[in-house]
Amino acid sequence: MLADLKTGQPHLGYSHPDWLVARWQRRWSPGQAAMLMEWNNTPPKTFARVNTLKTDAGKLLPRWRDENVEYDFVRYDWVAENLLFELKSHPP
Repeated sequence: MLADLKTGQPHLGYSHPDWLVARWQRRWSPGQAAMLMEWNNTPPKTFARVNTLKTDAGKLLPRWRDENVEYDFVRYDWVAENLLFELKSHPP
């Protein structure tokens, strides 16, 4: 059923406004517009930053391990090391 909607009524199948789908299909092609809508529906990454006023990474990471939080270290020039993490999976 969803596959039929994505083909026949892509604005419903991909949950995008009809006017936007029409614009993208005119600008590119129906296939490229479908790829863009598929990408646009991809959930964003979740990041967490350590609040250094309340804790530090040394205390937080063992707690996350106990709670089965999966994470990766993230490094950017504008944030100190071991303060920013990309959460891969986490409890609610």
